Amino acid sequence: MKKLLLILTLFTTTAMAQNHILDNGYVYCESGFVEKTIHFPGGECSGLYTADGEVLVRANDFSPNRFYVADGTITIAKNAFEGMWGHFYLPPSVKYLPADVVSARPDDGRRYEIHLYDPSNSEIETEVKQQTYTIDVDEIARYNLSGQRLPEPQKGVNIVKMNDGSARKELVR
Repeated sequence: MKKLLLILTLFTTTAMAQNHILDNGYVYCESGFVEKTIHFPGGECSGLYTADGEVLVRANDFSPNRFYVADGTITIAKNAFEGMWGHFYLPPSVKYLPADVVSARPDDGRRYEIHLYDPSNSEIETEVKQQTYTIDVDEIARYNLSGQRLPEPQKGVNIVKMNDGSARKELVR
């Protein structure tokens, strides 16, 4: 009974996730992703964001050693700045910042610094590319209420796990 309750709680929690799911380094966004380019005095930077702009998934490139996170971003995904170094500028809208957001090697002599910036600065402009990237969501596993894996749909309640990390309950008649 405890196992059943745990499974139902787990899948109910996943199903109630809002627009994105961030789990084990994966980011899922139903509306897809966009590339944003930020222009600032002396350079520009670009990154991959969820289409609603709330999550910075990955910083793509920046120069000269400065990366501005787009205003309205709430979450920086784990390792979004992996392998990068320099100055990272965050708007006040950022509320979730993993402790290891920058994974710089301490032995390479490079440094990084994180700063806050004022998004009302008229010298900083954000350009959103109209491309939207979407992920096809497919079933990867199916279980019964006892937690046993099912090779195909069976009568009753089936718990279906998807490749984006989400799960749903299906009633098969």
